[in-house]
Amino acid sequence: VILRPRGKTGPLPILFQRTPYGVPDAPPAKVPGNQVSLDKDGYIYVYQSMRGRFKSDGVFTLSTAVHPDKPKVTDESTDAYDSIDWLVKHVKGNTGKVGMWGVSYPGFAAAVALIGPHPALKAVSPQAAWIDYWKSDDLHRNGALRLSYATDWLSMLQLDKTTDTDFQYDRYDTYDW
Repeated sequence: VILRPRGKTGPLPILFQRTPYGVPDAPPAKVPGNQVSLDKDGYIYVYQSMRGRFKSDGVFTLSTAVHPDKPKVTDESTDAYDSIDWLVKHVKGNTGKVGMWGVSYPGFAAAVALIGPHPALKAVSPQAAWIDYWKSDDLHRNGALRLSYATDWLSMLQLDKTTDTDFQYDRYDTYDW
């Protein structure tokens, strides 16, 4: 999804977010509160479903693995690079400068773009990114796995590529004794 603000002429930088949680089907009715200041400055907003999620082709792989020494291996870092390359070449009226941001998994997606970054990537703001996978992230607390949270989250990402599917505990935790 590519959104360009009304009334802004001339080339604008791109603010890019990659997410496994789906992208808007239409422009918002009004500018989200957290983007009001940014909107005044003028940016082209781009929201992308990650590989294999929703309308994005391919297979989604829940993995933090990157392969900087293997340029032919596809991972979130190379997907970010390729996406930025496409954006600066094909989105009309951009300055050739891209910033990325995200919270939680999209924050991870922004941070991992810094591994072998595209030359157009000028700023990255990973917020609450689950970079330290074993300590103080959503899935773990000081190394202890939060099983119910992990089950919910992982099933949401893996059960159906076209939706965020909740794990139905009542289907699995009732027994006939």
